[in-house]
Amino acid sequence: MNKLRLLILLTFLASYAGMGESFAAPTSYCTVASEIALKGIDLFADQPEKGLNALKSAYDRCPGDIGIGYNLGLGYYKSGNLKEARQIWERVHKSDTEDYKTLVNLAWLRFEMGDDDKAHILSFNGLLKFPKSEALAHTKLYSLFRMGRYLEAYDWLNRPTFETPRLVEWRSQAADYVTATLWLQFHRGERLSALRQVVNFLIKEYPQEVAFTRAKDQLVMAAIDTDAEIPYPIPLPHEVWAKTGDIDNRRDMLDGRLKTLPELQKWRKREDAYAVFAGITGYKRLTARYFGARDAKNMHTLLTKRGEFMADRQHVKIRLDQAATRQNIIQDLEWLITKGRTNPNAKLFFYFAGLGVSINDGEDALLVPFDAVKGHINPDTAVSVSRLRAAIDDLQNREIVVIIDACFKDRDVCGSGDSNSNGSQISHDLFNGNGSWIISAMSGPNKVHGSGRQGAFTYYLLKGLFGSADGARARSALGKKDGWVSMSEMFHYANKMQKQNMTKTDAMFFAGPDTTRLTRVGGEK
Repeated sequence: MNKLRLLILLTFLASYAGMGESFAAPTSYCTVASEIALKGIDLFADQPEKGLNALKSAYDRCPGDIGIGYNLGLGYYKSGNLKEARQIWERVHKSDTEDYKTLVNLAWLRFEMGDDDKAHILSFNGLLKFPKSEALAHTKLYSLFRMGRYLEAYDWLNRPTFETPRLVEWRSQAADYVTATLWLQFHRGERLSALRQVVNFLIKEYPQEVAFTRAKDQLVMAAIDTDAEIPYPIPLPHEVWAKTGDIDNRRDMLDGRLKTLPELQKWRKREDAYAVFAGITGYKRLTARYFGARDAKNMHTLLTKRGEFMADRQHVKIRLDQAATRQNIIQDLEWLITKGRTNPNAKLFFYFAGLGVSINDGEDALLVPFDAVKGHINPDTAVSVSRLRAAIDDLQNREIVVIIDACFKDRDVCGSGDSNSNGSQISHDLFNGNGSWIISAMSGPNKVHGSGRQGAFTYYLLKGLFGSADGARARSALGKKDGWVSMSEMFHYANKMQKQNMTKTDAMFFAGPDTTRLTRVGGEK
């Protein structure tokens, strides 16, 4: 859970359970209840059911004790009984509105249970009493975000009575959401004159905010140039955040694990291993495809840390967002093919995460570059998969890997919206040539792994490459763990996990040799 929720993370406090003031119960009852509660706290870590029962018993004997009530609520919360936790904490809060710990936990619990308005009111009132509370500020901010009240959040953050290391981050986030709302209205057909009025008001009220000034300049350009750069719509909390639960839970994110991975020893690297990575999150003139750049960057990091690829420009090319133009991607692929022609023993790898388009009744597929223009996506303005396959088929290399994280069938969901595409399912024959190919979403849209902040397809590929796929069942036989993750092991693991964890997920597609090894499992001595 998020570190900002300072008190929701607290373990039971024996000193607090010592306990608080008691009301409407004989002193002897409450003394015994406090002793039982302390025993329950000790038990909870190893025997949560017994510990919780002891806390219930203590609370029954002395329901007016603030400390016992707080800890019973915390026990319910840790046990997943959110409704019971809320009821207990509400009683405690009602009996003592000055109790900080209960207030903080109750406010966040209201948010976690989807009651944004109540969470906002609790945290708003709480900040009047505890103006320096980072935890209450966090709950207030996220409640406003999930209700879509971005300007209210931004305005509040510009008049704080507290200081926090995340204040600048929060303010920037709120400003981005305010401007993203404007661009969302622009994409939905709102008149430019009306939007410019709003931006002018924002600049007048908040002249120090660079995001608002930049939005005005971009709107002016959009008014005079139909080919001007228009920001892609970012996902807004009121539309994409889960209505219940801890939406800021980052336990599933892989970035931390990538940073701490030990480097593969140099003697395990190959001088003849070459790779190209391309990932696009925001397109210049097309609807966004979330997380594409992060997917490519994470794949690059993992394969250069734990794979046989060296991380220098002589062996690996990576293009993210604005750098992933058609010219750059084609140039990098020609470099990769040339490496294969001059060295038939070289290992070649290509990864793409972004938008895709199928054409010619699925006989060809196009990888859409950053600078693509709606209505003009064709083999000469995008990257043709059939042309790529033809170039690969001319090579004699045995280790060629192509991974494409893009959808091709449903153009509205995929985001290209190109009138020249027909949205047909790609023919499997397109990949039945030289090399090993793994394709996502052959017949449907990509899925997003929300808590992992990545595309689901790449998320499970990475999880497999970390080591989970070592020894995974291959096509027909049970594989053996050998300390390396191969193509088939990675594919089998990712396909299985994606089906288990995502609803209505279309099957991934795999073709070609399956023994090419990609990452070394475990640490280095």
